[in-house]
Amino acid sequence: MLSQGGKEVFIKSVLQAIPTFAMSCFLLPNSLCKKMEGIFANFWWQKGKGGKGIHWFQLSHLCRPKNEGGLGFRNMAQFNTALLAKQGCRFLENPNSLVAKVFKAKYFPKSDFLNSQLGNRTSYAWRSIWAARGILEKGMIWKVGTGSNDNKVVELINCQVREWKREVVEYTFGADEADKSFASL
Repeated sequence: MLSQGGKEVFIKSVLQAIPTFAMSCFLLPNSLCKKMEGIFANFWWQKGKGGKGIHWFQLSHLCRPKNEGGLGFRNMAQFNTALLAKQGCRFLENPNSLVAKVFKAKYFPKSDFLNSQLGNRTSYAWRSIWAARGILEKGMIWKVGTGSNDNKVVELINCQVREWKREVVEYTFGADEADKSFASL
């Protein structure tokens, strides 16, 4: 007998939180994710104990962010993929962690996570994390410079005379590094 606000909090803080650990390790079938979302929708629309209620909107509308008119419920399949991609990101950011060392030794000893192969007879956890690798690749970018500045290549080149803006490059990378870069060109 919760209000709509109480149901929203319950769905977000309890029902959607329960499978989070499993979803961060294993790729759940889409059918299971849809079934969980159906349970959330039935709970959201029900009137009274055991009542069915009318589903006035599709669940996809409820999963939209609040600023787009939705309620901010999670799309469970997308959330599952995001959690698995986060595990892959941890392999890249913390290569000396125990879990990264174990997976590297077993599944990609001669390369890094992004260049790894799926292989044969692999664990379900590895197949799940590896399946999210494409999402991780799409979200990655190359940064020009030392990482301390957010310059874009277009800001480093004078397009009219087709030359480097020497003062910007020297300021961004330091005079010594800029001289090395100019010498190699």
